[in-house]
Amino acid sequence: MTNKTERNLIAICVSCFFHFVLLSHFSTIADKNYSDTRLLEIQIDFPLACVQEGKSLALHRAPEKKSRQDTLRKRFQARKLFLEQVADRVHRLRFLGAEKKFIGTAVFQFKIDAEGRFFQIALVQSSGKPDLDRAARNAISAASGKVKRPPILGAEVIFFSLPVKYQYELF
Repeated sequence: MTNKTERNLIAICVSCFFHFVLLSHFSTIADKNYSDTRLLEIQIDFPLACVQEGKSLALHRAPEKKSRQDTLRKRFQARKLFLEQVADRVHRLRFLGAEKKFIGTAVFQFKIDAEGRFFQIALVQSSGKPDLDRAARNAISAASGKVKRPPILGAEVIFFSLPVKYQYELF
């Protein structure tokens, strides 16, 4: 054998030896029992974004994409809650300067502007008692502007039909 051939053969033998040693070392690490190690399993229900902070990487919650359906659902819920608050306010003010012995229901329609003020208040169905109808109209006027309108509803005018109920001495 030539000198060059011997060197190549020795190089291959040394290489095989180191590969064998390294593989046996790493396989023992993989087979090692990690009973003292605790694993924490986390379920993530939101998107993550990988962000570089200096020389390291960090995971941050990615900004959520607002879908049109989510926005419409939130507007619907806000509108429903707002109108419930308006109705509650009117009903709390219905005996303001009125007799407590009223019995009946008067149905009114009105519009609500961007500031929460009521306008074009119209009697749709009378209770048959002019004093009760007048007291209901006064309650609606007194409640005007008292309920804060959520910004998500925008500036569009809201049409609202509200039955104002009076029951004998019941608040």
